[in-house]
Order: sequence, then C-alpha cells, then structure tokens
Amino acid sequence: MKVLICLLAWMLGVFIAFNMHNSFMKSSENKQLIFNGQNQNGVCANMNNPTEYPYFKQVSDLFVHNLCVAFLLSIGGLFTAGSLSLLVLIYNGFLAASTILYVSNYQNLTFILSRLWHAPFEIVALIWFASFGLSGATLFSRFLKKEKNLFYDLYLFKSLWKPIILLFLAALIEAI
Repeated sequence: MKVLICLLAWMLGVFIAFNMHNSFMKSSENKQLIFNGQNQNGVCANMNNPTEYPYFKQVSDLFVHNLCVAFLLSIGGLFTAGSLSLLVLIYNGFLAASTILYVSNYQNLTFILSRLWHAPFEIVALIWFASFGLSGATLFSRFLKKEKNLFYDLYLFKSLWKPIILLFLAALIEAI
C-alpha cells in the first residue's frame, strides 16, 4: 500500500507538469517564444559533446547524489511522518516530466528516449526508499496510540540494499 501511495505521489507531479505545460502552450505567444527557430539549435548543443569528465567519477557523483535523495526520502520521511517523502516524490515527478516536455520542444523522441534508459531503475528505487519513509506515519500513529510495538515496521530497513543496487545500476547507465 505504501508503494502505491508513493507511485501516486510521483504520478501527481507528472500530472501537474503536463497540465502546466498544456496551459502554457495554449497561448499563441508562448508557442512563438518556444518554437522560435533561432533558439532551437542552441538548447541541447552541449548534450552530445564528449567531455573530459571520467566515466567512473561521473558514476560516483550520480550515485552519491541519488543516494542523498534516497536517504532524504527514507530518513526524512520517518521524521516527518511521510510528508517529506511525498513532497519530494511529487517534486521529482514534476521535474522529470517538465524536463522531458521542455527538451521535446527542441529534440525528437528518439533523442529523449536514448537519455532515459536509467529512469526506470532510479524511479523504482526512489519510490522504494519513499515507502520506507512512509513508515514514519505508522510510527507516529503508534506513538500517539501508545502501542508497545512502536518500531515494528523498521525491520524493513534491513532490505535497503536492494534499492541501493538499483540506484547504482541507474548511475552506471546514466553516465554512459
């Protein structure tokens, strides 16, 4: 149930991004602003340029960044009764969809999809971490009811290695 709530929160962010994009694109002035041919080539010009950034350094940077977000989702969710987890998931879904919609104005679908092979691993791992964070709501309600099994759900933290492996795979794929 917690995973489903987290998935719905992420999808809510995607839905908000699509609604904002569609309402923005309804105005003819905004279409001219975005589809102006002069700016079309410069937007994604640096995405195809090889850099001097070593592959394993890029992998480690991406992995550490995603791991920080993952622990914010889980530990921060525990201390905020799951609300921080849900807010971060909504923002992550919004940011992902907004980025894809923005780049789709300047690039074709195959270009966008070639950059998103890591996304399923990363999204599943972040939703998994956020579901651990939602255990904070259960912990908080048990505390208010003065139950003896206060930390019953925290045994789930011993299986955190699975989403950590997914985040590492996502970093390996994203750095290619």
